[in-house]
Amino acid sequence: LTWNAVVKMLNNPKFLISQLNKNKDLMENNKTEEFEQLKILEKQLSDLVKEESRLILAYQKGFMNEDDVKIPLNGIKDSKMPIIVNIGKLREELKDSKVMDISQKDVKYFCKIIQSKLLNLNFEEKRQILKLLIKEILFDGVSKKLKIRGYLPIKKDYQKLLRLNQTGNIKDIILKN
Repeated sequence: LTWNAVVKMLNNPKFLISQLNKNKDLMENNKTEEFEQLKILEKQLSDLVKEESRLILAYQKGFMNEDDVKIPLNGIKDSKMPIIVNIGKLREELKDSKVMDISQKDVKYFCKIIQSKLLNLNFEEKRQILKLLIKEILFDGVSKKLKIRGYLPIKKDYQKLLRLNQTGNIKDIILKN
């Protein structure tokens, strides 16, 4: 069932291109939301650091004694930690969520090469291709449709595609360098 869905998808480069564009738009929108969240967290952290500095300055100038400063400083320290952790996570997510610019030409080339190779594969080769292409498969019980999320080895694995096209051996694309 999954193999047939993948073959159908690979035989329809226009569908793949539309899905890639849709995914690219979703990722860019998500990135904008993450940037906004990052700005908010950085402002909160900046405000806490300023408040911490004011308290320390007040203590240094003798306006507050040590006991009066200790409790608010501990509260600020406790408030800063989750913000710092969340800022780190968001920065990591933004770094990892690079939107790849995949051209229609690249998708069509990939589909053209792989289509001719899909006809004469044994079970193990099919399994390897599925492992290479598919990240997750979701089944909607209501609509009874499969949703396949995956990866097209277009940019990063371009050399493998060229080897596959030259040799005709599907193992050139499924074996790791």
